[in-house]
Amino acid sequence: MPNYSVDTSAILDAWVRHYPIDTFPTFWSNFENFIKTKTGIASELIRHELSVKDDGCIKWFKENKLDDFFRPIDDVVQNNVSTLMQNPNYQRLVEDRKGTNGADPFVIALAQSENLIVVTGEKATMSIVKPKIPDVCRDLNIQCISILELMRKEGWKF
Repeated sequence: MPNYSVDTSAILDAWVRHYPIDTFPTFWSNFENFIKTKTGIASELIRHELSVKDDGCIKWFKENKLDDFFRPIDDVVQNNVSTLMQNPNYQRLVEDRKGTNGADPFVIALAQSENLIVVTGEKATMSIVKPKIPDVCRDLNIQCISILELMRKEGWKF
């Protein structure tokens, strides 16, 4: 059973910013196992966001046959997104975002549907009027952590 719903920003934080595969291969071995054991999952919209970038990340997923990480959007998730988007403040999750396809509500909705912890690279604004994923999660009582906090929770050592 999955424990985490993973956002694009968490993956890119690791891939590009903090734990590039050429320097931290053990991180990526752990992440691969994290996926193969179905401890973490992501909305299929995350695959799309990753494929827009030309940084080799989506190629890594393909080469390691990790397609199961990306979950199709089912009726429960879609209904959760519809409910989220009824809140005018939550609508701002997808407003004014260039280069994204609006996956943020789906990350949260997937977490709601399977009682998961959200993993994101986004930082809270501390304002529900201009929210990021952590703000909405806090408002909905969904635990939300960073990629570093994920490593600590899962006991990854390097």
